[in-house]
Amino acid sequence: MHLTSTSIEIDGSQLQVLTTDGDAEHTYVLVHGLGVASSYFEPLATALAEAGRLVLLNLPGFGSTPSPEDVLRISEFAHLARRAATELNVEQAVWIGHSMGTQVVVEAAAQDPDLASRIVLLSPVVNKDSRRGRTVIRQFAQSALKEPLSSAAASVRAFLSCGPRWMAEVFPAMLAYPIEERITETTVDVLLVTGEDDLMSPRAWLEELGEAAGGQAEVAVVPGAHQAMHSHADLVAELIIGASDADHRSPDETEVEAAAETAE
Repeated sequence: MHLTSTSIEIDGSQLQVLTTDGDAEHTYVLVHGLGVASSYFEPLATALAEAGRLVLLNLPGFGSTPSPEDVLRISEFAHLARRAATELNVEQAVWIGHSMGTQVVVEAAAQDPDLASRIVLLSPVVNKDSRRGRTVIRQFAQSALKEPLSSAAASVRAFLSCGPRWMAEVFPAMLAYPIEERITETTVDVLLVTGEDDLMSPRAWLEELGEAAGGQAEVAVVPGAHQAMHSHADLVAELIIGASDADHRSPDETEVEAAAETAE
């Protein structure tokens, strides 16, 4: 998988965008979570690469991008992500976010209803019933104990590239963002995925978000914890590609598949 790196400056903030040369009609935009970077998507990106074009964002202050002078809110991260996509002529893509990245994706889709063809929320945060700093940190730590070594090591490398100061400064914005309210302003279908051992994103929370979403919602639970998209990338990719393929099926194809399932 060959990635082309592009640095984009918008309103004084820099973003790094990594892209592949896949089918532009099937584009996947990946938005990372707090403290990590696009590198954390490597297993999932590899699994998605043959399905279309990939666009991986490194938001300001994450990965190799410098931190801006002022702390950004989720709405500002979303605005910058949308502007970067416009710079690259990305239209009607599947937008995929993990953890804090789900907030950026939801906000971006709420800001621009024509932005995405579908949104995918992997381990969305923050559960409104656990919106306290100590609780979130405890849940993350407990979930991390159930992650495989490879996922934990990738997470540590990404944390080191971000640095604790910027991560600590952005944390309150993530904690306060009302994703359950903003998702009501989205209009496209949404796929919500969590790990069965993810204490930060339990199934009941995903179902609540799905009910609030403006479009049709599907909830899936896979093995793993908060980093299931890294530890079980192939399975998560299958869910994403399957949902995307469903968007492009003709009515006749959908009816035939439904009839086959009924017959079984």
